[in-house]
Amino acid sequence: MKKPINLISNIISEEDIKALSEWIATNPRLSKGPLTLEFEKKWAEWMGVKHAVFVNSGSSALLLMIYSLICSGRLKRGDKVAVPALSWSTDIAPLIQFGLEPVLIDCDSDNLCIDIDHFEKVVKENDIKAFILVYVLGLVPNVGRIRDICWDNNIEFLEDCCEAMGSQYDDHLVGSMGLMSTFSMFFSHHISTVEGGMICTNDDSYYQILLSIRAHGWTRDMANVDSFFEDYIDNHSEDEEVRDFNNSFKFLYPGFNVRSTDIQAFIGLRQMEKIDDIFKKRADLFSLWNAYYNDWKPKSIGFTSLFAIPVLAPSYEKRNKLIKELKREGIECRPIIAGSMSRQPFFLERYGYVEDVPNAEKVDSLGIFLPCHMEMNEDDIVRLAHIVEECFGD
Repeated sequence: MKKPINLISNIISEEDIKALSEWIATNPRLSKGPLTLEFEKKWAEWMGVKHAVFVNSGSSALLLMIYSLICSGRLKRGDKVAVPALSWSTDIAPLIQFGLEPVLIDCDSDNLCIDIDHFEKVVKENDIKAFILVYVLGLVPNVGRIRDICWDNNIEFLEDCCEAMGSQYDDHLVGSMGLMSTFSMFFSHHISTVEGGMICTNDDSYYQILLSIRAHGWTRDMANVDSFFEDYIDNHSEDEEVRDFNNSFKFLYPGFNVRSTDIQAFIGLRQMEKIDDIFKKRADLFSLWNAYYNDWKPKSIGFTSLFAIPVLAPSYEKRNKLIKELKREGIECRPIIAGSMSRQPFFLERYGYVEDVPNAEKVDSLGIFLPCHMEMNEDDIVRLAHIVEECFGD
């Protein structure tokens, strides 16, 4: 029987589970506490940013990132936010939920991230207030040009790095180059806290807002809260204990409760001990794929910590042929992310058909992604390349 290849590997080891069990047996605090703060600090240091905020999922990270722009007054109902058509539902969902208008950007046929020429055209024709760059499957576009467009047009540059942990542009980790960035630590991602997500920023004000809206909108986690809402906060009482008591249940924003726990933070801290090896392995597998596969290959600028191997079939029929062959071979596959958001029911019902994202729609019809993870080796890559080429051949 041929070796099955799962789409993901279990990055949480038996040793991690044993250590977690021993730690829980000491009866520590399990909800958000000191380990969460330690995990955030180490993550920010590793990323080279000032602040990191740990939440319960990458989708919650995206939700808070957008909501913080509303709380700050930078975005308001009706404002337009550009987002790649080739993305995930929760890149767009918060825009709809908060009354913003998503404007889809087509993908680049060479690297699956945004078509920068199309982005520039959209910016010229629309008053875009913010842009979310999605690093599709860990691939890296020309971030410098994208940032210049945002800078020249007063657009907030945001990064969705949920599939790109460890990838780099110009020696900078993705997620360290925009106003804010998001990461996912779901079970299937580069590192895992089972469920979890992170928001990064170098902006002190947005950091304070994120801390508040993560937990109900209260002041309790914020520093220098009087500088935000001095008219509502007790900063006059001479007795510090009384002042803390008076402020302990002040709610500055209509917030959420999307905190994670110290259980997830414990796992995250152990994951950080091996992240460099994980990213190197994924980059090495990407290099092997490029060496052994002789058809379309995505282009990426800089170090690429690949999330999965993308393939574009020459026709819909050959895509279906490959899907069936992979299933017979015991190899898992799936659409590239979720295809184009332009074809998703929730988008079509609200905005109708979008005509100017042809590359994303091609990916929707012809795209497949294949496994890329720590349990794979060179033989697996050779096998995958052979199967794909056989299915796509004449």
